[in-house]
Amino acid sequence: MPPKVALLSFSNHIWMQTTVNYLSQHGVEIDVLIEEDSETASVRSRMWKDVMYEKSTKPIVSQKLKKIEESPYKSMVNKSFLVESINKEAPDILKVHAPDVIILANCGIIHPEVIKSAPICLNAHPALLKGTDGIRGALPFLRAILLNRPLGVSVHHVVPEVDRGEIISRKRIAVQYDDGVGDIMFRILEKQADMLVGLLKMEKLPTIGKVNECKSKPFRWNDGLFDKAHAALRDEKYSHWYSGVKGEY
Repeated sequence: MPPKVALLSFSNHIWMQTTVNYLSQHGVEIDVLIEEDSETASVRSRMWKDVMYEKSTKPIVSQKLKKIEESPYKSMVNKSFLVESINKEAPDILKVHAPDVIILANCGIIHPEVIKSAPICLNAHPALLKGTDGIRGALPFLRAILLNRPLGVSVHHVVPEVDRGEIISRKRIAVQYDDGVGDIMFRILEKQADMLVGLLKMEKLPTIGKVNECKSKPFRWNDGLFDKAHAALRDEKYSHWYSGVKGEY
């Protein structure tokens, strides 16, 4: 039997909308969607969309974003809940619906009570969690650009320590010479959704094991990074151009 999936996210976040659309298109059923409708959720959801529209150089990105935004994503899930706080309200909802796996789709740092609400809790981290070069915390792909490091996605188990759960898979994303930050953000969304589909269609989900080797200090959210990273790309200060042919990391 396919796993019962619960998806947690800030309300109306393009990360969540992309994930729901992609999973639905590939036959992965989402049993429960829990969205947080808080001030932080509203600000960050709006900012992600604004940046992706304003700082993409390719018209196809805006076209795809518009299509995703207009999709009736709530009709693609079995049950949806709008809450003021995921950390305070999600445990009771998840206790009733008993999912096999929880997927985090950009919802901030969650508490251990939420993590323990399912046998498996997964996060698709928008950076490569790899050794001392791994970047933990908020907006790691922007920090990777500014630090001139390769870009990618790491799907990992979620544990109380931020971004330290065992890594299940890592993949680089393609970075093209004319990319803006918005193009890279959308490519990350598509890659993480594709990786999650592959995992959720496995006969048996990987069980949690050891913490990963990434011991860097987790960063906090910083609005100013979007402009700085975009400028670094456009000024050709980033050098890890990658065709995306191999993809595995």
